[in-house]
Amino acid sequence: MTEQTAAIEVWARMLCAADVHVHGSDHPTWQQLVGEPGSQIRDDYRKAAAWLLPRMTVTAPPAVPAVVPPADQADVEAYRLALSAALGLGTGANWEAIRDRSEDLVAEVGQLTETRRRLGLMVDEYGQGASHLGAKVKRARDLANLWLKRTDQLGQAGRLLTDALDLPAAELRRVAGETQQPETPSMILAEASIRASIADRDAPAVVVQPAEPADTQQAERVVAWRSLSAQMLRCLEHVPPPAARAVDCTPVTSDDLPDGGICTHPDCGVDVLIPQEA
Repeated sequence: MTEQTAAIEVWARMLCAADVHVHGSDHPTWQQLVGEPGSQIRDDYRKAAAWLLPRMTVTAPPAVPAVVPPADQADVEAYRLALSAALGLGTGANWEAIRDRSEDLVAEVGQLTETRRRLGLMVDEYGQGASHLGAKVKRARDLANLWLKRTDQLGQAGRLLTDALDLPAAELRRVAGETQQPETPSMILAEASIRASIADRDAPAVVVQPAEPADTQQAERVVAWRSLSAQMLRCLEHVPPPAARAVDCTPVTSDDLPDGGICTHPDCGVDVLIPQEA
């Protein structure tokens, strides 16, 4: 290293120290300028020192005594011992070892600062992830509450329908008369279906077999009765009452049930195409 290069290096460090003195801890020290951005900043200081050095006059400081007075030397030695012990170097470290250790600690502080910054970013990222997870949990809880509410509504509707089926025919006529609503075909069918269910519950089973036509070789034997909406199918052991048959039912044969059919009576459930024992 030439004398001029050494001078530039010294002045570059002095300029950096001046910035640290002015800005305090907000400005990195020379030892903290490490890595890619730190090297660039150090080069900028060297360029500034190279420009400034030819334009300034340095006055030589007054001569200092080559030997430190005994009193001052004792204070310096005590300070050296204290620094050496504080830095973990024991009591025999010289000033060069103390300086090297100090620079290493400053570099470690810079690394710890960078690690702390990265940890802070990780904590922020995890916090955002936890926030998104909380929103998903809240959405799932809202959907579960909505499902429970709909289930409760369906339960209430089922209880109302059960209560309606349990009403006697006279009570149904009274309720229908109090509503005073115009009767529609769907209302007539619904009332007939409810009445048929009530009558079917209380009346004994009736077997109805229509009379055979004159030409029995071509006629099909009736195997069941089915509602017009195809939602009810009754075997010959559980034929609907006459009122229901007249309004909402029709006889069916085996040709009408190519895939068979199950009797929908609560106490039955047989296949209507399978002959039953008498």
